[in-house]
Amino acid sequence: MPKETFFNLPELKRKAVFDAAVGEFSVYMFSEASINRIVKAAQIARGSFYQYFDGKEDLFAYVIARIFTEIEEITHTWRRGGHDADALSLFMEKVYATAELNQEKPEYVRITFLQSRDKTPFVRRFFEVSDDQRWNVLQLFERDKQRGIIREDVDSSLVIDMVYTLSKELFFDVGMDGETYIKKIEAVIRIIREGIRRNSA
Repeated sequence: MPKETFFNLPELKRKAVFDAAVGEFSVYMFSEASINRIVKAAQIARGSFYQYFDGKEDLFAYVIARIFTEIEEITHTWRRGGHDADALSLFMEKVYATAELNQEKPEYVRITFLQSRDKTPFVRRFFEVSDDQRWNVLQLFERDKQRGIIREDVDSSLVIDMVYTLSKELFFDVGMDGETYIKKIEAVIRIIREGIRRNSA
């Protein structure tokens, strides 16, 4: 994360550095991103960059942390079902929040999905579902089973993998078309909820 010297900078200078990083990471994966291009866009010396950050990793972590924070803040505005909402509904709230952020700051969403495909171990840690996150989601599925919302024989872990993987792949399929993306995700969730087997007459 940034050094104290970065936070001591005037707000406009901090914004210039952040905006330059956002511009770079929205076009290039972390492994291909260039500090030289970032400092040029921010109009600062390369030496000054290392007074603010230890390296590209620190800058990337700072940018991603800010983006994730904004997504979480928007997600809270979609909390319509409260704590009683089922696991898939809570996932859709995250999708709606991401779509809203895409309207306001599309470069943030481009970063999120572009960087999630970077194979660098450092980057993968940010975008893989952590053990804690997976445990929390699994607990929601188990609660849904107890409430009779989903069948007890459903492999919750597999459903989690399906939903998260498809959400990423569908984004790359439809690009920044938020409306199409939401419709496709809603269709996927509907199929998961209802299944594809035709009811017997």
